[in-house]
This record gives sequence, structure tokens and C-alpha cells, in this order.
Amino acid sequence: MDIYYFGPEGTFTQQAAMDFVNVCGWPQAQLRPVSSIADALLTVQQAMAQAHPAFACIPLENSIQGSVTASWDGLGHKASSALPHPSIVSALKLSIHQNLMVKDSSVSLSELKTVYSHPQALAQCRDWISQNLPQAVAVSAESTAAAARRVAESQDKSVAAIGAAAAAKLYQLYLAKESIEDIANNTTRFGLVGDAALFESAAGGFVVSCKNHSNGKPKETLSLLLSQVENSPGGLSKVLKPFSDSHFNLNRIESRPVGTHLGTYVFYIDVEYDSVNGKQYWSQVEDVLYDLGVEVKVLGHFCEF
Repeated sequence: MDIYYFGPEGTFTQQAAMDFVNVCGWPQAQLRPVSSIADALLTVQQAMAQAHPAFACIPLENSIQGSVTASWDGLGHKASSALPHPSIVSALKLSIHQNLMVKDSSVSLSELKTVYSHPQALAQCRDWISQNLPQAVAVSAESTAAAARRVAESQDKSVAAIGAAAAAKLYQLYLAKESIEDIANNTTRFGLVGDAALFESAAGGFVVSCKNHSNGKPKETLSLLLSQVENSPGGLSKVLKPFSDSHFNLNRIESRPVGTHLGTYVFYIDVEYDSVNGKQYWSQVEDVLYDLGVEVKVLGHFCEF
């Protein structure tokens, strides 16, 4: 079993991948870093075509910065292809604590001139950087771990990185300041993506593994991509009404441009329902959406640990 993740080593995504391995009971799984979310999705799609057991761990949503568009757009593009495509088979939440790391423990904050990190991490610490490092320039890196590696390889003690404590340990950096995220309880939801049938077989099924309960009933999430929604007053309302009528809880909705021309959008939505009657209700909702001319792509059907 291979688990691909947005690397390199020392990222929060690696930690989430390790958590998935532990929860699913896959001690023999091999964690394999790749250079981008797109590469993770492509590698798993290729593995599916070859019937090779593999999954990918990708970030889906952050409590401060919102959805990770590269992940959702990538899932949407894969779902629109004619090839077998990976879908979200499970999800988990990971507390995110961003840390300022330096190579020289004697350097002061006022001496720092450049701060490297992934754009998401920089955005999560924007206020802290502005207040404590007003003289420093924030520079984007491919990942938080790549930022740490850049600092470790630099001879300039005025550079710093923001990222996970694991990256500091990996690259032998010092934690100048810990937990510098602007908002407490900073959390990211990560998704495990791959072949749904393989996951159900390898991990014992969605419902059995599910730990998110309400009144003793297991809850499942359905992630959907809706396109061809009527662009008129009430058009979106018509699409959402059958979900409400079938007692689906709408957890997330956002629009994304199609990319062909301005004013045309697709909608990503997450709905939650109980596992007992959910599949029957979803079939009814799907029929109504078909009658409305809405194109539906299922991006995932999963429980959250």
C-alpha cells in the first residue's frame, strides 16, 4: 500500500498521512512525498488504472483560509475525465500550529529580513508577521517544509521559515517563536483520496470506521460538483431545495469559475446525512437534479475521523 502526500517530509500533510495510516490500521503502508497536489492526484489515478493499491493525502480546507482550491479543482478535473478517477474516501482534522524557525538561535526578530513559507501558512500568520516582523518580506515557497529546507541551506542568518515543528527538527532549525497563527484552534481538514471500493475493503468499510456520531447514528458526507446550474433568479435555490426536502445538512457550498468565460460557475457542496437512510434519499435527490438539467459529479462519499 502506497500513500502519496504533498511533500516534502516535515509538512502537516505528512502528519495527516501518518494519522490516516494509524487510524486505518495499515502499518505496512509506505509514505511517499510528491511535489504537488496535482502530482498526488495524478499518481493515484495512474495507480488505479494499473490496479495498484494506493491513496493520496491532500489538504481540503483550513479554518482560517478556507478551501484549498488546488485540491478541489484537481478532484473536479479528474472526475470530469473518462478515466477512473480518485475520490475522497475518508477525512480527518488536524490542529495546525505554525512556528517561526531560524538557523541561528542568537538571531533576534528585528534582524530577520525574509520569511519563507507556503502561501497558506503565510496567510494564517499575516497579522503576527505584520506586528512582529514589520521589516521582513514574506516570500512564498512550495511548501512549509521546503521553506525550512531553504533556511537550513542558507548562510544568511536574517532568513526564517514558518511551518511545522517537525520541519524544524528535520532540518535542525531553532524555534524562535511557537504557535504564531493569528487565530487559535487553527485546523485543517485533510482528505484521503483513491478508489472507494479498495478503501472499503482495506479499511473495513465507511460506517464501521466512522467516529462522527450524532444521537448514535453514524454520519456520512457526500462531496459533489454541480455544473449547468440555471443562471437565473432562484436557479441555485431550486437546486438546493431537494437536499433540504430530503433532510440533508448542507455543510459547505462555494462557487468556482468554469474557466471558459466570465460569469459561468460550478458549485462545490458538501452535504451530511445519516448512514441508515442516506443512500435512498440521495437517489431521490439525484433524480430531481437530473430533471433540472444539473450535471452532478461525486467527488467523495466518506466518514470523517
